[in-house]
Amino acid sequence: MRKRCVQLAAVFFSVAVLGFWGHRAIAASPAAGANDAMGQGRQKALGQRLEDLVGQLRELRSSYYSRKARDNADIRQAEESQQVLRRQLEDLRRQEAEVDQQIAQHREDIRTIETQLQRRTVLREAVAKNMAVFVPEQEAQIRAGISYRRQERIDRLKAGIANVGGLSQLWSYAQEELRLAGSSETYSDRAVTEDGASPHARYFRVGQLILGYVTEDGRHVAMWQHVLPEGRWMSVTDPAQAAQVRHAVEILDRRQAPEFVFLPVLMGAGEPEPKGP
Repeated sequence: MRKRCVQLAAVFFSVAVLGFWGHRAIAASPAAGANDAMGQGRQKALGQRLEDLVGQLRELRSSYYSRKARDNADIRQAEESQQVLRRQLEDLRRQEAEVDQQIAQHREDIRTIETQLQRRTVLREAVAKNMAVFVPEQEAQIRAGISYRRQERIDRLKAGIANVGGLSQLWSYAQEELRLAGSSETYSDRAVTEDGASPHARYFRVGQLILGYVTEDGRHVAMWQHVLPEGRWMSVTDPAQAAQVRHAVEILDRRQAPEFVFLPVLMGAGEPEPKGP
């Protein structure tokens, strides 16, 4: 652009010089006379040179304004690009700030999760330690108690150790054991008598300690004696005690009004002791 301006100034200077000498030539022509052919030729050459310089001036001016227009367009485009880049830079800075906040939040979440995992690890170790004592004790208690669904209860207890959801299954086991401890029921099943027969019988259960049955023909009455080695059934041969067992079945079957009954349950050294439900 600066070079164009220098060229344009040079052309202006040349046009001014030629105009001056042309004007002098025209003014002196009447004084020189018609015979001065050399002066006329020079005048003509100067006029032609002036026209050429004017043409060059016009071309340079046109080129100058065209270049100026292109430069202005480039400048506007550069300014617009600069504004776009500034907006993009602002967006990137804002996004960077948001990402930094997210990273900080994620780090805080990770610290929280790590703390929770540490607490769960401590809790899991404590639970495992307690379960190592609780499960064998419960199994021994089930085996030492009445024979009511013994294997099913032991399997439910051990399922709490084998499965991933062990705690929830142990909780279900504990709830079922609490239900058994505070409930009573009657149900029908086959009995195994001392003579090896297996007649149909009506069983009754009171909590986790009392279990007995009366066969349907009424000939056999027995109570589970859990204090005997490994626990076993003991026939009730005393008519009065057998009648008490029958009354217990009838009361739980709601065929008789509730009343106190005394059941022959061994309490210690192998001797039966009446016990009321």
